[in-house]
Amino acid sequence: MDGGVKSYDPEELLTYELGAKAVWLEGTLSTEVAIYHSEFTNFVESIFDPMSNLASLQNAGEAEVQGIEWEVRWATSEQLTLGFNGNISDSEFTSLSPGVSGKIVGDPMDNVPEYNYSLTADYQFDWSKSLPGFARLDYNVQGPTTTTLRGFGLLPETDDSEVLTILNGQLGLQWASFTFKLFGENLLDETDSTISTAVTSRYTQRPRRSFGIKLDYDF
Repeated sequence: MDGGVKSYDPEELLTYELGAKAVWLEGTLSTEVAIYHSEFTNFVESIFDPMSNLASLQNAGEAEVQGIEWEVRWATSEQLTLGFNGNISDSEFTSLSPGVSGKIVGDPMDNVPEYNYSLTADYQFDWSKSLPGFARLDYNVQGPTTTTLRGFGLLPETDDSEVLTILNGQLGLQWASFTFKLFGENLLDETDSTISTAVTSRYTQRPRRSFGIKLDYDF
């Protein structure tokens, strides 16, 4: 738990982005790609205090994130559309505020994944002439995140979390203004921690495998 409430200044973010979009194969294939560079000022981070042995949110300093992101969608037929999107990023602290301990300039920002990507499949079909249906699968992968805590005893100074794999699915139908869905989330029952446990001694994970029913009405 954080060690009490401390005041901190607003975090500021300036981002530069350069990208391109294109459509191919008579409009059935669309692609987008962009490179970006972000600069954080007064970056807010959970900082460990060796005096109280607790952590609190503070303005840790200035940081940069740069990377590339993309999205591809391919309508292989009138019924089936495939997608592939993701990003690769690299982050580092470029300066540290006075009194910030546990990090050095050049360390990565905590809990920023090295990469993410998703594979999707959307299939449209008819349950009957008056009941259009759909099925969707999403396979998501989150790369490792790094946590850094330097100079505090026997704990490792840096450690990476595990790669996370999440599979979600939906099956549904539409009738008039109603949409009925059966859904399953985290179908692979991914249980690895979302952050490094060796440094933080905390275990946080996504919700376990679950199923449900959802009814939407458009008006």
